[in-house]
Amino acid sequence: MLFMKNLIAPEPTRPMESGLTPVPWGQRVMNGKRRRQRFDSELKAKVALEALRKEARVVDLALKYRVHPTQIYSWMKQLVRGAAQVFPTSEGRSSIRDDELRELYAKIGQLMVQRDVSAPRRRRKPSPTD
Repeated sequence: MLFMKNLIAPEPTRPMESGLTPVPWGQRVMNGKRRRQRFDSELKAKVALEALRKEARVVDLALKYRVHPTQIYSWMKQLVRGAAQVFPTSEGRSSIRDDELRELYAKIGQLMVQRDVSAPRRRRKPSPTD
């Protein structure tokens, strides 16, 4: 846990040499008030993919993007859980196909009725038994 001590920002009660007060992870100061920082989904995906590919250590990514390492692990889990939704399931495809088939059969029936109505009527030849 020695490396984690270096990642945690100092308490905001003590000003730094530059005169600025350090801000905890995931927060930013706007108009003198602290606000939670909101990350867009593109950044979350980018950071989570970098972490999953092991291009850099999570600690290094946390320092690079100014995000807490726990947040990166959370984004990684969300990415892995949601990855299955990217690819449609066979059930999803079959339900779409069933809907398309129903529409096509309805159209065929409609066209057959139109053909029967617009076609000239043929006289039925009397059968020899009549």
